[in-house]
Amino acid sequence: MANSKVANTKIEKKSANANRIIPQLTILRKMSEGVKDPKNVRQYHIQELAAVLGGDEGEAQRSLFILEGHKFVSPFPEGDFTSKTWQITEGGLQVANSINMPLRSL
Repeated sequence: MANSKVANTKIEKKSANANRIIPQLTILRKMSEGVKDPKNVRQYHIQELAAVLGGDEGEAQRSLFILEGHKFVSPFPEGDFTSKTWQITEGGLQVANSINMPLRSL
């Protein structure tokens, strides 16, 4: 019975971690839509990004800060972390394109 509780706890932790990354992936996908050239990215207002997360601006901001830490997005103008405008970086585009690729069958 003890092993069962440990296994369930590990599964719950993995599920919680997976749920935390979903908003970040959603934002990356949104910001990469229609971008063919990294030099021609558009800027997104935080409210527009929050809308794809169900209107939660706090969650959008948290996700943007996490993504910025990985250099996948940057505030606009660059370095202004009080900005409500953000853009995807070249690294973020590469990740988004990898995420959007279909999985290969094994």
